[in-house]
Amino acid sequence: MVSSFTRRATLAWRLTRVDEFLAFVLVTTFFGFNVAGAFQFSIPLVATLLGNLLAVAFAFMINDVEDADDDARDAKKVHRNPISAGHVAPRTAYIACFLVAMGSAAFYAVAGWRPFVLGVLCLLLGLLYSWRAVRLKAIPGADLASHVLLLAALQFLCA
Repeated sequence: MVSSFTRRATLAWRLTRVDEFLAFVLVTTFFGFNVAGAFQFSIPLVATLLGNLLAVAFAFMINDVEDADDDARDAKKVHRNPISAGHVAPRTAYIACFLVAMGSAAFYAVAGWRPFVLGVLCLLLGLLYSWRAVRLKAIPGADLASHVLLLAALQFLCA
């Protein structure tokens, strides 16, 4: 029998949608280290890679949390979003989001002060992009700039 914690963790994992971003996070992170001349297996490389993966996961997760009500009304999105499908409670999803964000910040801190500062900017941008109080995704120019920064430029710069 599956424990309640395991079930919640599995459903929270679905929020990350890691299959949608894993490849480009690997490419931008490794490209950044390569351009910097530091592409060798090291603690900063691993910490930055994990920080970048978790930062993008956070952005995808908080987007699904904030869009759950809208996704519930969309036949295509209702089943992709575990919150709108009723599989994960919004409170549990928020907790998962911020645990992932804290993990990302911790990995960035291990990588160094520059990756930490840039990584925290990435996390902040991920929040502001979807958070209903700001909603950068609803502002045409800010939407495009957010995507460029969040999904490539800041990851590259962290590396």
